[in-house]
Amino acid sequence: MKGLGVLSSHRLSALGIRSTGMFGSIKIDPKDYETEELEDIMEQYRLKCLKEDIKELVIEPDMICDETTAGWMFRKFVDEQALFMAAGQGAFFSINYFLNNALITSKLEFPTGILGKTFILQGLGGMASNLAVYLQNAGAKCVGVKDYNSHVYMKEGLDIHEVISFKKEKGDLVGFDLAKPEDDFEIYKKDCDILILAARQKSILCHFANKIKAKLIVEAAHHPVTPSAYMTLGGHSKIVLPDLLVCGGSAIAINEKKQVEKNILNSRALGRFEENYSIIPEDLHSVIKDCKMEEKFSTYTIANVISTMAQEMLNTCERYNLGFDFKTAVFIMSIRNIFQEIFTSRKF
Repeated sequence: MKGLGVLSSHRLSALGIRSTGMFGSIKIDPKDYETEELEDIMEQYRLKCLKEDIKELVIEPDMICDETTAGWMFRKFVDEQALFMAAGQGAFFSINYFLNNALITSKLEFPTGILGKTFILQGLGGMASNLAVYLQNAGAKCVGVKDYNSHVYMKEGLDIHEVISFKKEKGDLVGFDLAKPEDDFEIYKKDCDILILAARQKSILCHFANKIKAKLIVEAAHHPVTPSAYMTLGGHSKIVLPDLLVCGGSAIAINEKKQVEKNILNSRALGRFEENYSIIPEDLHSVIKDCKMEEKFSTYTIANVISTMAQEMLNTCERYNLGFDFKTAVFIMSIRNIFQEIFTSRKF
């Protein structure tokens, strides 16, 4: 939890959000409690998180947090559906930015753009489901999905809407057409262009990282690739989009809502969040419409912040001769922002 809290601090810092990172969990089995009891427990936990000394905390959902529990936890800030939607948008805009960068696509030997790309999705929660729908609407093809107890792979492509509907109705993918029992790692070795890790930490380990066929690996969960696996992937000419960038959508949306409610329009806390849809490039307007995203102010804010951060990552790689080591680049950005904040505030 402490390690994830540190990573959370770095992610918020890299995004330009002045807030302390923190991770926590409730050590219970939800099946042992009635709905009313769970809601009361979540309310107590939420109030504990929002106590005075951590009042600037940006609270986000993580593992085993469905729309119901997210609604109890985050209703003060944003409705749960909007939260998962924002998380999916952050991941989508990250992927879109890099797949439309000639330097990146040349390295990956891809044609530019999302159209025609194939992807495998690990996890099918609120964030992953929204991301998969956006990608399919943009012309990508889902060829595989890995759930916690089963997986399905179809080279010809899956209709992600059918997969999501089945999961919502049944609770998992057991019984879905062509679904097989969980195989731990085999689906990661299947043919695809993009592997999206949107479930849990330490999903990709070093002993099978060299067998992954996807050229672009997207960390859409917190720390899903171990450090040794990350080095292995880089050694095999893979590119990893780091979680500190990809997982920023919900934090951006929550931070924006909090700042607007406080009406601190001239605060440094807003940072890049002052930008609105009017300065979004025309191609992003088209992408948002093509993906059938619900057009909110936060959608354009997320698009702008993620695009700005992604470009800053590329600039940092060039400045420090990092090649395509985006994880190191984003940590440099975070540390630089932390130092700047401490120096400006004279907290030394």
